[in-house]
Amino acid sequence: MTEQDSGIHFISSPVFEFLASLYIVHNHEKIKPKQNDYEANHALKSSMERIDRSMNSAQKNELDVFFHYETYIGLSLIRFSYESNTHQDIDQFLACLEQTPAYELFSFLLQTGYTSKEIKSVNDHGEVLDFINEAAIPESEKWKLTFLYVNRDQTKERLLTLLKNYYNTSFKKELAAALEHHEESFHIIKEAGVLSSRAKALEMFPYLPKDTVLDEKTEIIFAPSFFYDHASMVSGEEGSILCLYGINQPENGQDENSSEEKLINALKVIGDDKRLKLMKLLSKSPFYGYELAKKLNLSNSTVSHHLSLLTSYDIVSSKRMENKVYFELNKERVEELFKAASKLFSE
Repeated sequence: MTEQDSGIHFISSPVFEFLASLYIVHNHEKIKPKQNDYEANHALKSSMERIDRSMNSAQKNELDVFFHYETYIGLSLIRFSYESNTHQDIDQFLACLEQTPAYELFSFLLQTGYTSKEIKSVNDHGEVLDFINEAAIPESEKWKLTFLYVNRDQTKERLLTLLKNYYNTSFKKELAAALEHHEESFHIIKEAGVLSSRAKALEMFPYLPKDTVLDEKTEIIFAPSFFYDHASMVSGEEGSILCLYGINQPENGQDENSSEEKLINALKVIGDDKRLKLMKLLSKSPFYGYELAKKLNLSNSTVSHHLSLLTSYDIVSSKRMENKVYFELNKERVEELFKAASKLFSE
């Protein structure tokens, strides 16, 4: 679904939802919002519980291999399915995956953004191992990626086995209900003007790189996910951005909270010690995610989490330069928040 001439598209993809569910089922405790009163909606909670009961320990172990919180290599298949035009049919996607040579598949599995390098040849062992060694991920995950790469054919078979078993025994019965939520989300963002206005798209999804979104030449693809709930994932290629967003995220973005409540929430975000260090770095110069991870000695996933929170309150903004997304501190916004806090406490 596309708004005429806007360059903004809406995709309801069973494959995207399928892959998102694998990641969320395994990592939902790590990525859920930190508010004390947060609880996943009843439908999502029930679905995750049913899926958890349907999986054996061996499947859960494989889930940790391919959808680990720090490396999430399985999520790279979202871009694979989109580029291979199989994102609308899970059986077609799995068949395409089976026909893809293991070395070619691995070129996608390493496209998760946790290094500053690009791999020119996935068949060059030295280049790939250097790539993995420089990744902003824990050492245990580097060893795992190295093992998976060296055993590429076996890795492909393990991944296919996991996906097929999970689809047939756990996910297939959950798909129809998830897709119903996609339709609801389409009407929400359409009525908000997101599909016809790039400015409106930024209002609802402030973590997207502003200059890229406002560039009329950039294709923007929004894809909802029932399982992603409040989370999001952004995949960028030259000339396009694919944003997988949780269906509860836009609704929350439109909540009419009191200005005082919004201020308090923003101050809570700033108050975290890691985010303060990150803001201090960005106050001196723009950096991209990998640089921040290295300078703060944090994993890429941890930095991404903090940046997502800061951008959602417009404390940090992002912009694309060549093939990297750089982040910078919005100093005027920070001053505005502190002035508002001072006024609040003096009243």
